[in-house]
Amino acid sequence: YFNGDGLSPVALTQGADGVLYGVTQTGGTNGVGNVFRLGTNGSAFAVLHTFGDVANDGTTPVGLARGSNGVLVGVTQSGGSYSNGVVFMLSTNGSGYGLAHEFTGTLNDTSGDGATPGAGLLRGADGSWYGTTLHGGTDQDDGTVFRMNADSSGYQVIRRFTFIDSVFYDTFSTDGQQPGPLAQGANGLLYGTTAYGGTTGQGAYTETGDGTLFVLATNAMDYAVIYNFSTTGGDGQSPVAGLTLGRDGSFYGVTPSGGPAGQGSVFRINANGTGYQILYGFGLAPIDGLGPESGLMQGADGMLYGTTAEGGYFGGSGVGVVFKVNPDGSDYTEVLSFGFFGTAGQNPTSAPLQGHDGKLYGTTSDGGYMSRGWGGFGIVYTVGTNGLGYAVLHQFSTNNLEGRTPYSGLIQGSDGTLYGTTY
Repeated sequence: YFNGDGLSPVALTQGADGVLYGVTQTGGTNGVGNVFRLGTNGSAFAVLHTFGDVANDGTTPVGLARGSNGVLVGVTQSGGSYSNGVVFMLSTNGSGYGLAHEFTGTLNDTSGDGATPGAGLLRGADGSWYGTTLHGGTDQDDGTVFRMNADSSGYQVIRRFTFIDSVFYDTFSTDGQQPGPLAQGANGLLYGTTAYGGTTGQGAYTETGDGTLFVLATNAMDYAVIYNFSTTGGDGQSPVAGLTLGRDGSFYGVTPSGGPAGQGSVFRINANGTGYQILYGFGLAPIDGLGPESGLMQGADGMLYGTTAEGGYFGGSGVGVVFKVNPDGSDYTEVLSFGFFGTAGQNPTSAPLQGHDGKLYGTTSDGGYMSRGWGGFGIVYTVGTNGLGYAVLHQFSTNNLEGRTPYSGLIQGSDGTLYGTTY
């Protein structure tokens, strides 16, 4: 059974025409996802492309972005001639669909291609597209960073991640493995994290080590690991959410594990690789949040806001919090602890959005109806940055026609309305 209009949307962007565009990972007439459009008033829904309709098409899209010329550019995690994913292009009217690149997954120290993109594309200050793959590249299959011109031509791998391959246990990896989403600094350099690798890679085996922070020039001339995560000394471990560029030019992020109490951390690092600091370690208090996996948002007040899907009022069995902390690590505060109210949400899995009115808006993947205890299918909530004014704006019901389980966050359209997706 396949749903013709798609299932499991994972990305949403607003075009210059004010229309919403997105992708679904499954469903569609071929069961492998589609690209869709939707008016902000809920009208004019249309499937622009069904994956699998053309030979060697991509499957399971993971991101969608809009170029300066209005053309949509996205990536798929699988499919293509080599089953390793593709970069695709599509006009907003549904015409001109084409594959800009098919990832080969070739393993070679100097010329191997990437495989399995895990995140969407970053549009650089130079207009080019930049992205990462979780695998491919070198013989160790640790992933790549790639770039493409603004028109999606000129595909080039600008970094192949590799580690020292040795039979000796005490030979450690110095490079990262499996890079995540990219961010660009004010200096034009690319910054990112890897989930594994670094100097703590035990024997440099695949998927060992605690991860790295790296910097890379867009011309591929300069690359450096600027920090190696380690579980020793209360450090964070295995960053997966990507980095947030602060207004001070520093980068901020979270780790879901490690930290002073072993339950995750918030960290900062200067763009030049100096000044690494753990701003907060989760799990230090009985009602603390646990294991943050989503990125951070810097509010108008300069504070960093994020969520954890676990922890809160019920200690280790809590159902998540919204937190804030100053960029210098001071004034950590739980803005909201979920589960304290009967029909409140449970398990937020994305950072909150700050609306035009200054309030925070977000989603939880569980809770709502039937949650006086446990259960429910998620909510849309709002709360003030001071923790006051909490309200449930919408509870997703048991009616599957409405949608349920929103994992991703919200965007605010040019009309002021909030838009989101459910899984």
